[in-house]
Amino acid sequence: MIGERSMMYDDLMDGSTYDDTDGEDDPYDDSEDYYDEDYDYFSDEYTEYKVGQAAEVGDNVFVNVTKIEKWAGDKEFHSPMAGYYVKATVTIENKDVRSTTYYADDFLIYDNDGLEGDNAYKEDWRVVVKPGTKVTKEIYFDVYGDGPFHVVCYDVSWSGSIK
Repeated sequence: MIGERSMMYDDLMDGSTYDDTDGEDDPYDDSEDYYDEDYDYFSDEYTEYKVGQAAEVGDNVFVNVTKIEKWAGDKEFHSPMAGYYVKATVTIENKDVRSTTYYADDFLIYDNDGLEGDNAYKEDWRVVVKPGTKVTKEIYFDVYGDGPFHVVCYDVSWSGSIK
């Protein structure tokens, strides 16, 4: 509060005030809708697959998260948030007539509480998958909680427990 008015009232240059509350007590109190912006929550708006199932994520481009496993990290990394890192092995197969490009950043991970982990950037890769070829890459994540995990690429998710 500033003086007797809340910060929802603006002083105008002519000395008058503008009330943007529309008569509500506190229109900005959306505590029910609030969530910590540091975290993204896993949504069920993805087409869901199990680890090991290939999914068409583009025109004749198939992605498969073939394995999710614990990774201890190495000396160049800080201690992981949950006590371990997660390594996801991903296969991208291009059955189209044009090349396609994927980045490690195209993939996200969510833990069992729906919290988004961070890309650990052991390998920050970019791969061009030529027509009729298949590429296998690994992505390293720092996670907050335990699995089962959801690895997401665009509007597709693969769920599974770590091995």
